[in-house]
Amino acid sequence: MEIIANPHSGKSTGMDTVQQVKAYLDSRNIPYTLHLTQEQGHGQYLARELCRQGAEVIVAIGGDGTFHEALNGMDFTRSRLGFIQAEETTTPAVPASAAVRWRPWPPL
Repeated sequence: MEIIANPHSGKSTGMDTVQQVKAYLDSRNIPYTLHLTQEQGHGQYLARELCRQGAEVIVAIGGDGTFHEALNGMDFTRSRLGFIQAEETTTPAVPASAAVRWRPWPPL
């Protein structure tokens, strides 16, 4: 699994979320590689390159900008995209691959 994360998202709570995700994955011995964005547009570049390299699963951690960048860099014939929101919101995140069958969670 490849993780693209914006450490400055969510009023700088992005790294807190990244640390929580890393702890979860490490505790379950789930392999991953973490890629931190460095500037605007970097998430799109990373997603594009990771798809070209054959990444099966890419997870974006950040806000709507991070998700938008990763989404625009994706090649969905090669890879799937997940999203973990690093900022507080009242709007649910919708995985790009689930847009057709989206249901709110938890069920209303």
